[in-house]
Amino acid sequence: MEPISTSTKKPRGEDGLGGQETGLRRDEELWYDDGTIVVVAGNVEFWVYKGVLAAHSPVFADMFSLPQPQPTFVSQESQRCPVVSVIDSPEDLRLVLKAILPNKDGRQRRKGQRSSFDEISAYARLGHKYQIDHLVSQAVDYLKDHFTDHFDKWCKRDYVPEGFRTVHAIGVVNIARLTNCDSILPIALAVCCTLDVKHLLRGFKRQDGTREKLCEDDLVRCLRAKETLMQEASAALLKAFSSLLGYVCDNPVCRPGLHKLLNDIAADAGAVADEHPFRDWDNAGYADWFEGSPVCASCKDCLRKVLQAYQVLIWIRLPEILGLKIEGWGLSAADSDSDSDTVW
Repeated sequence: MEPISTSTKKPRGEDGLGGQETGLRRDEELWYDDGTIVVVAGNVEFWVYKGVLAAHSPVFADMFSLPQPQPTFVSQESQRCPVVSVIDSPEDLRLVLKAILPNKDGRQRRKGQRSSFDEISAYARLGHKYQIDHLVSQAVDYLKDHFTDHFDKWCKRDYVPEGFRTVHAIGVVNIARLTNCDSILPIALAVCCTLDVKHLLRGFKRQDGTREKLCEDDLVRCLRAKETLMQEASAALLKAFSSLLGYVCDNPVCRPGLHKLLNDIAADAGAVADEHPFRDWDNAGYADWFEGSPVCASCKDCLRKVLQAYQVLIWIRLPEILGLKIEGWGLSAADSDSDSDTVW
């Protein structure tokens, strides 16, 4: 457990004043005048309720029950109750305390309300550390809902939840590792594969200025899978056209139209070499391919179905491509009721 200190007596700073002279400041939102414990994180004091924290967290409950060494400094303003110092960023702790303490304005968080990455990350990491199980479950459920193992659902979604940045997929992978939620890993890692190598290597800055990065093993997975997924995406596109060109259509303009379309697409490297092969062909630029093309509606629909069928085959193999073993992965794709379950 990380270092913690508690005291009911507040020593002043060396200058005998405390308060601003200690470098501490009170949190304006999480400061209850009738609070029973002061929690110090970084240079921020939170005056909150000891009983509420203990009820949510057995770690806090144990912490409060044990004698602790006196803290080296506290502010003069919060001298009416015990103090606990924790080694967490005030930004993370603020998000967790807001989730478990009563809101001053009486508003309740609505079920299904959009969450930021910072909230989900704090709930998972500090919830795990302090054994606040309902916060961990909330974070994991939120991520499982988006980073689903259901092929049809995933194809209609953005790479990350609304309000996240794509690079936050690195943090999602780390949360999956921390909480042993393996079902999130294949898609979260696949999203990481779409990142520029610079962002993949450097990660991103958290609110507290620390950097979130992939562990070495997952970084190697992504670097290796990047190339493989590009090859798989290119092969799927070429196989789909090859299959359809062998299909006999009554419309005489379709075959030459498909040849021209394939040549046009081949000139666009981005359309062929895509690190992420699970695009929604109904919405992701698919219609633009056929703009001004004489190809009939039946052939267009067949091409969509064949492309999606090859996507399903890649989806089923995704854990293997990433060097993972995920029990039950791909079952929803194999049993999908979509019309993309046949490859000509």
